[in-house]
Amino acid sequence: MTLDKNVQLKILVSLVSRLTDAYPNPDDSNPIGPWGPIIRKTVERFRRVYGPQPEPWVWAALNPQPLPPRFVMAIALAQTVIDQISSLGELAKALPEASQESVASYSSGLIKRFIDDCGNGIIVIHIPRGPFPPSDDEPKPIGPEELIVIGAQLANAATIHQDFETAGIALIEMGLNHA
Repeated sequence: MTLDKNVQLKILVSLVSRLTDAYPNPDDSNPIGPWGPIIRKTVERFRRVYGPQPEPWVWAALNPQPLPPRFVMAIALAQTVIDQISSLGELAKALPEASQESVASYSSGLIKRFIDDCGNGIIVIHIPRGPFPPSDDEPKPIGPEELIVIGAQLANAATIHQDFETAGIALIEMGLNHA
């Protein structure tokens, strides 16, 4: 039995979501550029989960083992973008009808730019120091695995914004093509 492409993608989104939903968030010291505020919020999410001080026993005591920090950062990045777009949607509801179209257009453009910047290596993931095993992890562009994780998070948020499902599928396909 062969499943069509949409069913396969939905199954992949479901699988990745189940594996990643229990663990949030990412960091960079003071990123600049258009994604700087998003990345800073992502770092805040990450620190809320892991705390600011090193606590190695937290890392060792968790069972099942937590996701690798790069996946946690990817999830936090996706959740921060989802929060940002959700805030824009709430803002649009509060504005006069003439302005709502402009905010909706900006939201859609932001999502498209996020997909492009993830795929082009503009957005990088850097794991902050903290309660993690020692790592030589230098800031690196988002890899195929992280693209799939981010895509699954966006696809799961399709009820929040109409473009999230399309964006999620695009990122998952991009990750699968680069894997």
